[in-house]
Amino acid sequence: MTHLAKYVAGVKINLMRSRVVPIATMSSCDIERWHTLALEAVEPNPFFDPGFLLPATTNIDGGRDVELAIVEDANHMQAALPVRPLMNIGGRHVLTSRPFQIVGLGTPLLWRDAPPDVLAELLEVLAHRTGAGLLALEWLGEDGQVARELRQAVADLGMPWHCYKRWDRPVLYRSQYEECGPHQTVPGARR
Repeated sequence: MTHLAKYVAGVKINLMRSRVVPIATMSSCDIERWHTLALEAVEPNPFFDPGFLLPATTNIDGGRDVELAIVEDANHMQAALPVRPLMNIGGRHVLTSRPFQIVGLGTPLLWRDAPPDVLAELLEVLAHRTGAGLLALEWLGEDGQVARELRQAVADLGMPWHCYKRWDRPVLYRSQYEECGPHQTVPGARR
């Protein structure tokens, strides 16, 4: 699925492209852009950095099945989510955002200044390109900006949503972003 442009009163307001790519066949340019997104994400997820997932896809059983759903513009990746087929139920594909058991956090990568419709575009490309009937977003931090924007995207698209278990995850913010407002930190004993 490609979303070329949106126009308001004849003025182009953004240019995005969405796609799903097998991680094992990604180009070096895509990997570099993915790594930049992982570093600059509003809620960093080290399990979704290419430095973690690339070795896993080549060395763990089922790794060749892992794909990366991407929304990007001309400058950089706006959002990314690794997915793996989990099962088929009644002809509908079930995807998981936890491609391997060792992945302990399933929060999608979202660029810090991403437009509000980026996660809706990510969900649409997963639904249409992969034929996903169900996407299991596992180990998703419920209290963060990404979860809030995902819930909004689901509502905007009229997709069903069910949360089985909720939990809060501590977030470490880099010092350059601390002035952006209130935040959680890891308690001293866990730090």
